[in-house]
Amino acid sequence: VVAVRNNCFQVRRGECFGLLGANGAGKSTTLNMIIRHTVPSAGDARIMGHSVLDDFDAAAKHLGVVDQHNTLWDSLSAQDHLELFAMLRGCPRGEARALVDACLEDLELKPHAAKLSCDLSGGMKRKLCCAIALIGDPACVLLDEPSAGLDPVARRNLWNVLGATMSARGVVLTSHLMDEVTVLCDRISIMTKGTMRCLGTPQHLVDAYGRHYELTLVHTLDADPAKLDEFVHASFSKRSSLDSVMQNRRTYLIDRDAVDVASAFRSLEKRKKALGVDEYMFNQPSLEQVFLKFA
Repeated sequence: VVAVRNNCFQVRRGECFGLLGANGAGKSTTLNMIIRHTVPSAGDARIMGHSVLDDFDAAAKHLGVVDQHNTLWDSLSAQDHLELFAMLRGCPRGEARALVDACLEDLELKPHAAKLSCDLSGGMKRKLCCAIALIGDPACVLLDEPSAGLDPVARRNLWNVLGATMSARGVVLTSHLMDEVTVLCDRISIMTKGTMRCLGTPQHLVDAYGRHYELTLVHTLDADPAKLDEFVHASFSKRSSLDSVMQNRRTYLIDRDAVDVASAFRSLEKRKKALGVDEYMFNQPSLEQVFLKFA
């Protein structure tokens, strides 16, 4: 079984590159080959010019990693973890404290510095793992699903922190969350079955592969669904299709190349009362559409 096949990408300093894919797409395997947890059967990766196959020790000096799972010692505090990794990166003991204090401040961990890692919340543990990866200012950071398992508030907080620390380094991030890669990534690649299927900025991929607008009609309980379907086909596009129905809400996919949007909405405004339409929403093609197209 080939887990990852013929993939090639480059990440520049100051850029966040995202690998987007469903579970089992090969995202984590790609990162594991870069950090030598898995030895590739062919190919190589270079970090600051150093081959991870021929000179991994030199490459690793420029590398920070956030694994999919929190790799922490329960008996050490947040500050202990950072001081340990600062010294492992070659920082003299006398300078480590100042470096750690700055890192705790940047990652908003200062109030939790003395807590044992086992007493930290899930969000704080992920922040600590990110702080460990960033300590010593590595040129390249690998983030494997950094917000996995976090609630929406903790996830957004972590994104804000990561976004503020990315400008000086190259970042490779894996995720299956559309909003995560949209917020953090400059370029993304969608992976399926171990292969990178497309590559570009999120907006470029939406423009290139997002084929449908989304039209949602919220109607009265006595509205005739058949008449709504007929109206959408006649006014928007014969190639439109009903995507989902949820109580009194019907969502259609509208082929963006086959519709005069302004004219269609003028018609909808004139007839919405007769059709029993209370409100409507119209969304541009989305990254999720592109992802589902490939996945």
